Amino acid sequence: MNTQFYGEIFLAISDHIAFAIKRKKEKIDLPNVVLSETKAIYKNEYQLGLWTIKLIKEKIGIQLEEAEAGYIALHLVNFSTKNSSQNTSKIVNFVRDVIEVIEQTMNVQLELDSINYARLSTHLKFLAERVFRNDVENNNDTTENIRDMLKENIRLSLCINRIKKRIENKYHYLLTPDEQTYLCIHIKKNCHI
Repeated sequence: MNTQFYGEIFLAISDHIAFAIKRKKEKIDLPNVVLSETKAIYKNEYQLGLWTIKLIKEKIGIQLEEAEAGYIALHLVNFSTKNSSQNTSKIVNFVRDVIEVIEQTMNVQLELDSINYARLSTHLKFLAERVFRNDVENNNDTTENIRDMLKENIRLSLCINRIKKRIENKYHYLLTPDEQTYLCIHIKKNCHI
């Protein structure tokens, strides 16, 4: 991983690991509700988190839960010099919000370890970054494409409309037809439509 970090990362990660070990000894479980999103969006950082919990097991004999690898990954992302906006938790929550709408509306449980889920999560990460920068992409007008796709499947149409409303109401951002088209494509692949 070729990334530079702010100096405070050492304190933050050391502090987190110390408390994680203390919680483990006291049998206090701290579930990581954004673990699947973290694994999909921040793969390299998550792998480093897994390596860290393996090293802790080797050095001091305490096996931390997989959730801790996710927390370590989020610390790495938050303190990365590439992440100057500090929007990591907002991005993860945004992705989780949209995934929740997709699963509920399409009545599916997405395959978290699939390549399609990884692509959808990555797309949503970049969409979230645009949302938080209030950066409206003005690429191609794919209005005709989106209409055709939505005519094919009423549930897909309902899903896109719910996502549009959630993003507009919660994040004050209007999805362009181009963004809706790409979402449709990813949803269709994940739902095998």
